[in-house]
Amino acid sequence: MKKILGLSGLIVITMVSHACGSKKYENPQDVYQAAREAVRDKEPKVLINLLSAKSIEALQKKREMLRENFAFIPSNPEARKAYEIIASQMGISLEELENFQMEHYVRYLMFTDGKDKGSNTNILPIGITAGCVIKDKKITGKDAEFITESGESIRFINTPDGWKLCLI
Repeated sequence: MKKILGLSGLIVITMVSHACGSKKYENPQDVYQAAREAVRDKEPKVLINLLSAKSIEALQKKREMLRENFAFIPSNPEARKAYEIIASQMGISLEELENFQMEHYVRYLMFTDGKDKGSNTNILPIGITAGCVIKDKKITGKDAEFITESGESIRFINTPDGWKLCLI
């Protein structure tokens, strides 16, 4: 009886972890579409799962630099207000700003990139954050590049986990 319960528990855990894992994309067009939908729906976890390992590593470094900048909340009312805006764009409180996580940083990028607000980080391709037309696609076995009508390049890489978006 204990073996049956243990085995059924293991099966449930395996099924749940598999369901929560990231989807394996077989082509860059599907990754592109999923990334557009993740940005549109403000789903940072989904977008993170679409990123290449190098992109995630580079974003982690940028996030760490920002965390150091946000370690001390300024007492100056104008500076404090700017920090409050950034925190709200990340979906966290001002007090949580010094310890924000990758999900919060990617949400901030989704909120600011592609917008004409003066705070564009230029990390997320405009072709993913705003409506655009893909005018050309170059796909090889291991990488791909989509060129927008404005000439922007959106790059992808084929990994053992499927196609991934390359930001940096």
